[in-house]
Amino acid sequence: MNIPRKRRFFTDSYETEIKISLVLLICFLLSLNFFSAYSLGKARQAQASGFNDNLELALESIRSIIQANHLNLPEIAYLSDMAAFAHIEAIEICDSLGVPVMSIRSPDDEILKNAITDSAAVKDKNGSVVYTIAISAANRAGSGLQRLAVYDALIRIAGLVAGLLVAYLFIRSVMNPYRKIKKEASHLNLPQVNLDDADGVEYAVRMFQEVIRELKQKESLLQAMYDNSEKRADSLARYNEYILGSISSGVIICDNQGIITRFNPAAEKIVGAEEQFVQGRLFTEVFGKRHQISTVLSEALDHNRTFSRTEFEISRQDGEKLWIGLSSSLISDNRGEKVGAAVLLTDLTSIKRLQEISDFTEKMAALGEMSAGLAHELRNSVAAIVGFGKLLDKTASPDEKSHSIINMIIAESMNTEEMLRRFLNFANPLKIVPQMTVPAVLLSESIKTAREVFTGKRIEAVIRDNSEGIAIYADPMLLKNALSNLIQNAFQAMGDQGRLQADIDVIEKKGLIRICISDTGGGISPEVLPKIFNPFFTTKDKGTGLGLALVKKIITGHMGTIGVQSSPEIGTTFTINLPVKPKEGKQEQTPYLSREKTAVGKGANDS
Repeated sequence: MNIPRKRRFFTDSYETEIKISLVLLICFLLSLNFFSAYSLGKARQAQASGFNDNLELALESIRSIIQANHLNLPEIAYLSDMAAFAHIEAIEICDSLGVPVMSIRSPDDEILKNAITDSAAVKDKNGSVVYTIAISAANRAGSGLQRLAVYDALIRIAGLVAGLLVAYLFIRSVMNPYRKIKKEASHLNLPQVNLDDADGVEYAVRMFQEVIRELKQKESLLQAMYDNSEKRADSLARYNEYILGSISSGVIICDNQGIITRFNPAAEKIVGAEEQFVQGRLFTEVFGKRHQISTVLSEALDHNRTFSRTEFEISRQDGEKLWIGLSSSLISDNRGEKVGAAVLLTDLTSIKRLQEISDFTEKMAALGEMSAGLAHELRNSVAAIVGFGKLLDKTASPDEKSHSIINMIIAESMNTEEMLRRFLNFANPLKIVPQMTVPAVLLSESIKTAREVFTGKRIEAVIRDNSEGIAIYADPMLLKNALSNLIQNAFQAMGDQGRLQADIDVIEKKGLIRICISDTGGGISPEVLPKIFNPFFTTKDKGTGLGLALVKKIITGHMGTIGVQSSPEIGTTFTINLPVKPKEGKQEQTPYLSREKTAVGKGANDS
């Protein structure tokens, strides 16, 4: 049987702590109130002292002015300025008999009634009083502080009463829920909690401790499950990263806002941008709004339109052009809602290059097969024409006109024979005999040959060799033929004078050597530029149209590429890329080849 205990203010530990805390809080508030009253009193004293010092300073200033002016009174404007500056309501100066001689007053008589007056005498050298100065000023700030002190006292008293009331209500509101918990829990089977020895708060604490103890018992199991799931998530994330990092195709993934979230190493290689530069940025900022990749991603995100195995040419950020194959897809969550888009990039440049070489080779083979027989028959006919022409020249009458006509027939037949010879050489397959070849040496020899052919031109020729005289596997005769063709075309395009520059650079990442031949000629028109490598296409009056076609055939036969850029204002630049196979040991430098060679003038030598 439970014996009812007498209710006390301090019943048990938790309630006692709450009540003591409230009492201390009230005491602290009371101390704050007394400190506030004390501070306000000090502030009133400091303000009154400052006000009196202000009056004394104003009196001293006026007296000093009168003495400085040899006992002459100051102007009324000075007194007005002084009154305005020192917040003085009235200034009155009387002579030694007490008769006012100068004064200014505030029009507000109510203020003057509550004003504080102070006075000072002005004496001459003999110590006689000449003037008496009286000033009056209202201490408005002091009056305000006095009213504030009254309001502060009332507020402190009201706050103290309210604090006591709030403390009482707070104890009731805090303790009642715990008492209800204890009452409801008394009907439960909780033998581990002693209801008689615990008040509402302590009972709730003990019950909470039991719940915590039970949760701790299951904590190890939950931690093990969490660690296992976290390891699986990390393993899956790493596995996905391994996949993205290992595949040869580029993968670009962005969310619904167009922000790039994944950019694998293959995409870095294809696009020419590093992941740290593009991660977290809009794809339109990285590629530009008009870029093909931006267009594909915009179609996917804005219109849910995807592409499969689309091929197009792009420009990398370093200016290099690549052919890529692209497929796009939408990314959806488990509810089927779109959360982003992805594109898969495949570098098709080498395939396109091989396809171009294959098409060109097939074209040339077909052309050779079709025209070889016809060329042989034409050569036989031309040989017969030449033979009959020479025979006719011997049997003809000694008429100069007849001999001139016969010689013209023989000359044109010989020209036709030369053109057929070139055509057969072009149509026949190349027989490449590769050996270690230094491109810089071939360039130097080609420029020297061009100078011997075009002796009347003043062409400045410069070779900039940044390859350190590196050697490549190539057929030196064929490669020199191609370089000589380009250099002689440049000499023809520049007229009587100009500048030719040949640059040799090594692209180590791709294992290529790049040769750029630039001139300052008149350039090639945009309409003609795409056709210059076609067989039999020429803009020259006596050209065969096989020169640049043969150059491309030679470069392509060496598994290289050739491109051209031309501008009427700047000139033309041919760019040749050839594969490099390093030679074992150090490549000896050719004695007459230097890093930069310049030659100007008729028949100048480049060495």
